[in-house]
Amino acid sequence: MIFWVDHCDPLAQSVDVNAVRDLEHMRHVVGNQYDGQAAPLDVEHQFLITAFDSTLTSSLTGLNLVTGNSGRGYALSLEAGQEVQFGQHFSITLQAQLAYSAVRFNTCTDPFGAPVSLTDGDRLRGRTGVSVEYETEWQSPTGKRNSTHLDGIANLYYDFFEGPQMSVAGTPVFSRNDPLSGGVGLGGSISLNDDAVRLHGEALVTTGLSSFGTNQGFSATGGISIRW
Repeated sequence: MIFWVDHCDPLAQSVDVNAVRDLEHMRHVVGNQYDGQAAPLDVEHQFLITAFDSTLTSSLTGLNLVTGNSGRGYALSLEAGQEVQFGQHFSITLQAQLAYSAVRFNTCTDPFGAPVSLTDGDRLRGRTGVSVEYETEWQSPTGKRNSTHLDGIANLYYDFFEGPQMSVAGTPVFSRNDPLSGGVGLGGSISLNDDAVRLHGEALVTTGLSSFGTNQGFSATGGISIRW
């Protein structure tokens, strides 16, 4: 089980109900490999707590809406994966995940005197996917181990809850996306000198499937790690 606490201090430039984000910790499961055979089912669960201290401004009015508003987020994820090896370098991993998350923030009053509160910040999302991975390694002239890892993934997501809801001066404000969405991603890494240097990166594109091309999202990460 993985447990940790985080804190952040975001600065929002505009107020948009779509900015009420649920907290999720998504991670691909890769099973262990035993003697070239399919690995047993790999199951992991994770729990995340995040605290927010937010300052919100409106680009439309140029006014400061709230300063130092406190918020809390919780997320619990259960994920399982089954890896099947094909030859020396290729593998396929079938994945399934169920993630529950909740966000809460203190009620505040905007510059016009309207109370603003979050009335529903819960989310329950399911994910099923399949990833294809390629890995190879070689030795440098100095005898150091080097390796390359490439992977692609395709996911289907389903949101069981309707989405976040806010109240502004007693008027409900909703955020509704397609409950069914899909995503594809590519990633890779290269490790050099017995893993002393590692470069890695990945990118993921998602879209709603009820109205294809709507509710699009894109994320990308990259980095370098050095060990000595």
